[in-house]
Amino acid sequence: MDVWVTPGGNVWAVGSAYEYVDDGSGFYPVAHLWDGAQWNYTPLPESVRDTDRRTKCTQLEAVHGTDGDLYAVGTAGGLFHHDGSEWSSLDSGVDYYLFDVLRLEDKSGWIIGDHDLVLHRPEDTETWNVVRQGQVIGAYANMALAACAPEVWIAGYWVRDLDDSAWVLRWDGAAWSDESPGLPSWLNGLFCSSDGTLWAVGTDGTLITRPRP
Repeated sequence: MDVWVTPGGNVWAVGSAYEYVDDGSGFYPVAHLWDGAQWNYTPLPESVRDTDRRTKCTQLEAVHGTDGDLYAVGTAGGLFHHDGSEWSSLDSGVDYYLFDVLRLEDKSGWIIGDHDLVLHRPEDTETWNVVRQGQVIGAYANMALAACAPEVWIAGYWVRDLDDSAWVLRWDGAAWSDESPGLPSWLNGLFCSSDGTLWAVGTDGTLITRPRP
């Protein structure tokens, strides 16, 4: 579930809703647009990853972009695009739980998901490529994305031998580096302010900052 205000001032909220059906598959993804007075439901097509109920996209986790180039991601590899008029379904190429999506000013994009998954779409292309997957041993989840140009940051957590800890990665344009040592566990939110300061939030009231170097 997520809320995003586009540079044009439109407010989007995404998540899931439920309608009872006999086989128990009643959850489905939803997206709403605020018109200044009320929320308006915007229909979503069936995800191209929906092959059966076990891999059906049932919830949207994140939304990001501009009024004419908006992306939403969710369960079972669900990836959707809004062109300013309507939603379409794109093929992420994966069936993993997708947690966050980031559309940058140069029109490139990043998506993170379960199992240490990172997808990247280069600028002026339509293809999402797996650039990182399964490089950490244990149970792990990438939870949040942020861009402090030229860097891209990922925050999440990983669990190994019943011990959990924060997990933060930084992309400098050429390689990933682990920025996790010394951080508290379970970070689940990132934001880069206009002055380049990186903010992270997590469990137990955790709030940390990293000024621009």
